[in-house]
Amino acid sequence: MTIAQRLSPLLGLLLLTACRWPEADRERNAAIETAASAHADTICLTSAQMDRESAQTLADVADLMAKEPGPKDDSTLAAIAGARLARTRGCVE
Repeated sequence: MTIAQRLSPLLGLLLLTACRWPEADRERNAAIETAASAHADTICLTSAQMDRESAQTLADVADLMAKEPGPKDDSTLAAIAGARLARTRGCVE
């Protein structure tokens, strides 16, 4: 078996995988957006039903996470986006 024959299935697999990346990214982004919205709802509910200080603390923690260097996992990205959304809703400063 030649090198070209060995590489052919591998190249096909790589092309198939590359075509799926945009779909996987869309699904991941949608999941992060959903989690961010839920986090914003939690912050706003906390602000309305418990106390604004606790809600502000939740948002401030997300700010601290955003300032940390390095890559962020999906749950961290959702918390950061959720805090930003809660601010746009006026639930926290």
